[in-house]
Amino acid sequence: GKLTMSGAMEMLPDLVVERLRQHERGGLTSSSLPSWLDAELKCSVCIDYMVSPHVLTGCGHVFCLDCIDNAFCHTYRCPVCRARPQAPRDLLFTPSVLTSRMLEEYVVHKLSTKEMLARAAREQLAQEAREKRVKLSAELA
Repeated sequence: GKLTMSGAMEMLPDLVVERLRQHERGGLTSSSLPSWLDAELKCSVCIDYMVSPHVLTGCGHVFCLDCIDNAFCHTYRCPVCRARPQAPRDLLFTPSVLTSRMLEEYVVHKLSTKEMLARAAREQLAQEAREKRVKLSAELA
């Protein structure tokens, strides 16, 4: 049948990962990601590989969930382009499936045990901090 826009968007992560795999078979190893891709997988707030990547509604920039959530506690603007989203706070960011897939495929599996433990600790701390912020905002409402 006819490919819809939502169908195309669902296929995009698979297509990008497959294209990168083809590129890898052509001589690019996962330890030598193109610099543009390595940069895309790093959060511009914490300058590390993203943990729980989320895309900002409107401008499309991607950050760690905790980094963007913290940034929006201080200023209601994108940390990269300074755009002010026109969405309510609970609709500001959504999980970035594509970034998550690329991190899993090209970064996470190469991390050392120490790096994996540090990443897991960041994820845990981010989750706890987010739960506190959600609870606090519910109490203030």
